Amino acid sequence: MSAQTGIEVRDGPTSGRLRDRVRHRVAGWRDEPNPLWMREMRQAARVQVTPIALAVLTVLMTVLLGAIGGIMGEKRSSPADAGQALFQTFFSLAYFVVALIGPALGANTIASEREGHTWEAVLLTGMRPEVVTRGKFLAAYTLIAMYIVMLAPVGALPFLFGGVTPTEVLFAFVLLFALALVAVGFGLAVSAKMQSTRGALVIALLTAVPLSGFCFSIFGVGGAEFARGTWGDTLSRGPIWLPRAYAVAPFNLEYLLYLVVVPLVVLALPAWFLYETSLANLTSVTEDRSFGLKRWHAVSSAICALLGLVPLAYLAPHESTAHAFAPAGVGVLAYAIFAAYLFATEPIGASRRMERVLEGRSRLRRWFGPGVPSTLSLLRWTTRGAVFVSLSAALLVARVRSSVSAPAGFPFVVEAACIGLWGFYVLGFTEFVFGLSAWLRARASGGAGVRPILLAILFATLAGPWVIAAITGLLTSSGSDALIVAALSPLHVLTHTFEAVTRGTSAAQRSFAASSISAVTYYVLGLALARVGRRRCDAIVTEHRALLADADARLAKEDEAAANAAAANEAAANENAEAAREPSLGDPRSTDRSA
Repeated sequence: MSAQTGIEVRDGPTSGRLRDRVRHRVAGWRDEPNPLWMREMRQAARVQVTPIALAVLTVLMTVLLGAIGGIMGEKRSSPADAGQALFQTFFSLAYFVVALIGPALGANTIASEREGHTWEAVLLTGMRPEVVTRGKFLAAYTLIAMYIVMLAPVGALPFLFGGVTPTEVLFAFVLLFALALVAVGFGLAVSAKMQSTRGALVIALLTAVPLSGFCFSIFGVGGAEFARGTWGDTLSRGPIWLPRAYAVAPFNLEYLLYLVVVPLVVLALPAWFLYETSLANLTSVTEDRSFGLKRWHAVSSAICALLGLVPLAYLAPHESTAHAFAPAGVGVLAYAIFAAYLFATEPIGASRRMERVLEGRSRLRRWFGPGVPSTLSLLRWTTRGAVFVSLSAALLVARVRSSVSAPAGFPFVVEAACIGLWGFYVLGFTEFVFGLSAWLRARASGGAGVRPILLAILFATLAGPWVIAAITGLLTSSGSDALIVAALSPLHVLTHTFEAVTRGTSAAQRSFAASSISAVTYYVLGLALARVGRRRCDAIVTEHRALLADADARLAKEDEAAANAAAANEAAANENAEAAREPSLGDPRSTDRSA
């Protein structure tokens, strides 16, 4: 496949089998690599700063590890402790090197083309946005991979001291390469949106610094505590615990879930999202910019709904099923709000070009096409599916546990009431969020101002009822009645409803009723907003099509008039030519010739 023209220039696979297609694709990658990747690598080879930076970074890491080893030698620590300390230090620093340099390298890709006024030349080559995105990503990822490879000899030093196995070191480097995928993808997504290199670098680094520290604290320090609680004290006491868990943890269902599925989801879903975001920012407005993001949303919503059911499988005998269902409800709600914010700038309808493209496609493909109505339908059904799966699993677990024994004195009726209320409240509030987003997009002339307004309304909805409840609690003597005012916020259901219902007081009944009324109110209001927004979108699309039809009719009349004028001119010219060729009766020369 030619990257410039998109025309097949080599013979296709000999058969339709999967093996032959894969072999043909691999041969295409080998014989015709990405042109942008090759150009970036040639430019990087001519830059003298790259090898100097790699050498300086390697020397600094070597000196630092040597100093730590010398300090531990003076303390007369055992070689195993020294090896563990060097292992933790090296890979902690390597993590921050990848987490900070990766976004910087990715941010310097597409923005530099725009700032250097060479982006138009890239577009004139005819390369598709997919080819450009892959080429820029491969170029930045190759550079960060060179940093990791240069640090590999230094990372092998802890293995010489002992206390660290080669398997741990190997898994640690594999995780660094996997982390580099997300880091470079984040920088590329920022670069695809920005117009200048400085702006892209500033935004990428200002976001990467706190985000890398937060992830190191959650997945490193917090994950180490979780791992020691799951697999015992055989794991090292440090933030770099995942490589050792791969080496010493017993291979069972927990191993597959926590060490294979969860890391794969945590790394693959963000990397895929960042790639689709970069691709959407490079795609023309007349094309389908959000198809990849919608496909990612459909897959990720199903995966997140299934992962939210994991706490239900590890319930303690004294723990309630409704409490274990709370993380799933919060996860579905947060993800639905994120999806509404993500697709808030969706176009009102498909362009004429996309309508022609989607004419012969399947119904599912047209459902993933551009437009506010199709996007609203997609968000609704994916969220309803996630709520249905989570709710059904929680009710099933509660029923099974109640048939054996009522945990902690909570009967099935109380458990089912709380789980059902939480599920319905999440469904009603997400319906309100989707309807509000569609209505705001239908009312706005452009998509730029929809997200700030939507964010402000959501913040007021989540925090405003608590402010009113606090004021009410200060003015009245009953704090429990004041909390009923906060039922308009989803946080009230997740924090107070279960406790109120289990107490069985009159305040519990009022709290349950207030939460139910709030859920119904949100659901009805969301349906109304969605209906109004869809009608307005349909009216805008109908008006736009009428304008296009009128313009086409006028152009057709102009073309017809021009064609008639051209035909008349041609007929007149032919008549003049015939008249010039016929001899005149009064010409004596014609008479002599006839004689």
